[in-house]
Amino acid sequence: MKLDAMMIIDVQVGLMRAHPYNEEKVLKTIQESILSCRQNNIPVIYVSHDGGKGDVLEQGTPGFEIDARVEPIDGDHLFIKTKNSAFNQTGLEDYLNEKGIRNIVVCGLQTEFCIDATIKSANERGFNIVALRDGITTFDNAFLSAKALNYYYEEMIWDKRYAAIKCIDDLVYSS
Repeated sequence: MKLDAMMIIDVQVGLMRAHPYNEEKVLKTIQESILSCRQNNIPVIYVSHDGGKGDVLEQGTPGFEIDARVEPIDGDHLFIKTKNSAFNQTGLEDYLNEKGIRNIVVCGLQTEFCIDATIKSANERGFNIVALRDGITTFDNAFLSAKALNYYYEEMIWDKRYAAIKCIDDLVYSS
């Protein structure tokens, strides 16, 4: 499947300061994918979470900003969400449909929250999603390690149901 766009979800300073699982590998994978997209004129779409007043991801605070290691450039699009799904009241679906975008690689944070909700919402809307292996991460919680959460969602929930799980080397950035 040839990619039409890349979607980077919640790679924001407030989350990255907490050092998610596999942080350096995830950042390197996202950076490489961004570079390939830009070299092949594939749109790069950013989605940022506004957690509201007092939240680490409150819009207008340093924590809300996109991490400088993957920051957007002129021409990239940014959508701001207040719910888990990037499709919930953001205008993203209208933008994708207007541009004829159907095949999207997704990466970012957090596996069990915004990534999962966005992948499932995209699937319900008929978009073809590739979840970028080593481009998605989260944090340990009281029940599971971040590594286990990534494995569970990638292999047990998303793969062959809601998304294709692919390594960066398996993506097709040009025709």
